[in-house]
Amino acid sequence: MPDHAGPDTDGLSVALRQLIADAPSALPLPPAEVHRAGVRRLRRRRIALGSATVLTAAVVIAGGLRSGTAPQPSAPPAAPPSPTAGRTAAAAPVAVIDTDSHRMTVTGNDGRTTVLDVTAGRPGNETPGGRMTVQDKLPKVGLSDDGASGGQEGATADWCVRLGRPDSATPAYVCSMPWLPASGIGQANTTRGAVGLLPDDARWFYDHVEPGDTVEVVGSSAGGPSGAPPSP
Repeated sequence: MPDHAGPDTDGLSVALRQLIADAPSALPLPPAEVHRAGVRRLRRRRIALGSATVLTAAVVIAGGLRSGTAPQPSAPPAAPPSPTAGRTAAAAPVAVIDTDSHRMTVTGNDGRTTVLDVTAGRPGNETPGGRMTVQDKLPKVGLSDDGASGGQEGATADWCVRLGRPDSATPAYVCSMPWLPASGIGQANTTRGAVGLLPDDARWFYDHVEPGDTVEVVGSSAGGPSGAPPSP
């Protein structure tokens, strides 16, 4: 017989001793029956121990889940800015009209720029300079003209964007004036103070600005805040 008994042998020995202790002395069992009964008892002990181990593991896992911190949902992505967010009189101009170069540069929300040809107020009728705010958009406006630019008194301009500022009651208009020669737009200042564009450009600008947007008029030929020429 080996010097050391294995785990199964030890367990069987314990089961046999327990069986003998529990059996009535008046009903002795044959050795073979005692052995078989011990094996059955050992199997029952193993099943009971296995069930207890599984139950203990389940309790530990469940306890860990209850005591642990539930995963938090990730924060939703930030909403994109509104197309007109931040468009105030103090904001960067959406459009800059340069009366010297006869160009208007429009900056979109994506940072891209579009350059349009313009004609501004001629000498003596300079377009008001500085920053102004889009006050309104009007598909048609009757503009008075003294005829020097080819129009008539009360002529109708199209796709008009009205500009204004708090310190002046005189508005400025950016629009299409059909009586203006197309060849002069982008080449000279020929109006009575309004900013003239080609018809398609006027419609494009009308569609791309909103009330509250800032438009700046720059250039040595731009007038003062009220539309009067700058002091010499």
